[in-house]
Amino acid sequence: MREPKREAVINHDEGFASTLLRQSPNPILLLEENTSIAYVNPAMERETGFTSVELLGTRAPYPWWTEDMMERFSTGLKKIGNAAFVVTKNERLFRAKEGRRFWVEISTSPVRLADGKRGFIATWVDITARKEAESKLRESEHTARALLDAFVDLAILVDLQGTILAVNRTGARRLGYTVQELIGSDLFLLLPPNTAQARKARFLKSARTGRPTHFEDDVGGRTFENDIYPVLDTKGKVVRLAVFARDITERKVIREHVRNTLSALTKAIPALVPLYQPYPFSKLTPRERIIAQALSEGNTTREISQNLGLSVKTVEVHRGHILEKLGVRNVIELTRLAIREGLVAA
Repeated sequence: MREPKREAVINHDEGFASTLLRQSPNPILLLEENTSIAYVNPAMERETGFTSVELLGTRAPYPWWTEDMMERFSTGLKKIGNAAFVVTKNERLFRAKEGRRFWVEISTSPVRLADGKRGFIATWVDITARKEAESKLRESEHTARALLDAFVDLAILVDLQGTILAVNRTGARRLGYTVQELIGSDLFLLLPPNTAQARKARFLKSARTGRPTHFEDDVGGRTFENDIYPVLDTKGKVVRLAVFARDITERKVIREHVRNTLSALTKAIPALVPLYQPYPFSKLTPRERIIAQALSEGNTTREISQNLGLSVKTVEVHRGHILEKLGVRNVIELTRLAIREGLVAA
């Protein structure tokens, strides 16, 4: 009585296993030791486009292999055959019957077939989407690195503690290190203490408010124009900070020189008159016109006297003549007239 019961259990187990193989969403194939295909499940037929009739009994090289797979995959099967028991995992690029290419992760292990001979069972997991995502990520990282290195200014990406996550070559060179040496370093330890403290406060402000911060500071005798931009995650939380620093030392020197030169010219040549004088301002003398323009731009009598090297009283006298000649009652009307005639910008 026990033998039939045992046979029923075996039949039940075999039926259960067969159902699992057929219903598996992942391709499964059974190979004999000579690489002949003994079984493929429906998922394998769907993945490759080949039917079981086409595949059963086929030996390597298999029809889904690409050209560069022939020698490498055959060598892998031989290694499995020489091992007592081993489970291997590999990622391979295959080609479907219609020409579509797809990536799979293959788990292969030795098994004993029904006739006692040795074989192999291989399970595939399609990883095409993952591989494409990895490829796009590598491309985006390459593009980001190229864009980062294209900046002529210092560009750094840090976490909220100031740890450097990325830096361009320009930034590394200005800090006196290589890119590799800076990754993982504390940015604030690379700066003078006073500068580090001031910048850290601005970093914390941007992290707290989620808003960009713009400021200038001096480091090692150089003046830098800095911008801090918060980097948000998908939930809108600040997780990183992008820092851009531009050396404006030369620009600042030139700007100061131009300002001083213009100031000297204004004081030395107060009688210079543009070629074009809007009517009715052509009624004014050159000096009156300069004073009228200065008044229209919002300068006070005292400021005008200092800029032109005149006494306050003299400027006030000219002011009275200007209002009289132009037929206006006060500086407000003078300003309106100057804007209308194009003497000053609105």
